[in-house]
Amino acid sequence: MFLTKKGASEVIVAIMVVMVTVILATIFFAWMKETSKNQLDETSNELRQASDFTCMNATFVIESCVIDSSSKDVNILLMNNSELRLFNIILSIHAQNTSIVGRFEKLVDPGEISKLSTSSDFTYIDGNQSILSSLDLDTIENMILTNGACPKKTINLDCDVS
Repeated sequence: MFLTKKGASEVIVAIMVVMVTVILATIFFAWMKETSKNQLDETSNELRQASDFTCMNATFVIESCVIDSSSKDVNILLMNNSELRLFNIILSIHAQNTSIVGRFEKLVDPGEISKLSTSSDFTYIDGNQSILSSLDLDTIENMILTNGACPKKTINLDCDVS
């Protein structure tokens, strides 16, 4: 008498169970990845809106702004009346045929009054010290101060010449 096998081999069944498990796990992790990404995007947007609200209410006061007529160094006395720590403070000087942009390396803490000067702790991004030194002050069209904490909040500077 011959025995006939009516079922599948145990090895084939084990392989099929593993394959189904891998397929289901792949589908589950793909779904989780997409869901997590959407939730992170929503949270990021909410934080950005909260940050924009904080920046709208932030006050930064220029106590004084003076340009030295001989060296052309710009000296700014900045008061940070906000709850934000100011970083990446950028000064942009636009003249008729010249543009000078640089970053102050100093951080300004909440409630702090800080002296910013192009003669120290200042890194030129566009232009250099010699271009600033040779600048005709009468050709300056505008001077703008921005910062990394609130990049959309700009301060137009009206500097005195000494």
